[in-house]
Amino acid sequence: MVRLILLCLLVVGCTTAAPKYKGKLTVHYGFPKQIQKDWELFSSSKTPVRGWATWGKTQEGKDWCVIHVPWDDKDRAVYKHELRHCIEGQWHGGPAVYYSQ
Repeated sequence: MVRLILLCLLVVGCTTAAPKYKGKLTVHYGFPKQIQKDWELFSSSKTPVRGWATWGKTQEGKDWCVIHVPWDDKDRAVYKHELRHCIEGQWHGGPAVYYSQ
């Protein structure tokens, strides 16, 4: 009986659809050096990044997100990472930062 319950939980967990982003999404593709330079200007941080995102809500309460990714992101790993911020917000362990637009 326990095995059947565990199997059911496994099947349900594997068939859950990924969340969809329903807000306004803007993607900026650029050269890796430009992505880094823009990050440093925006954040005042010299932390090396491959991509970055900002997100928040408009005054009307609508979600928005801007993603900055390198043009050579062939497997779209950086894009997917930054899109996750659009959906989930800050999940790196730091404070959640939201900006008005």
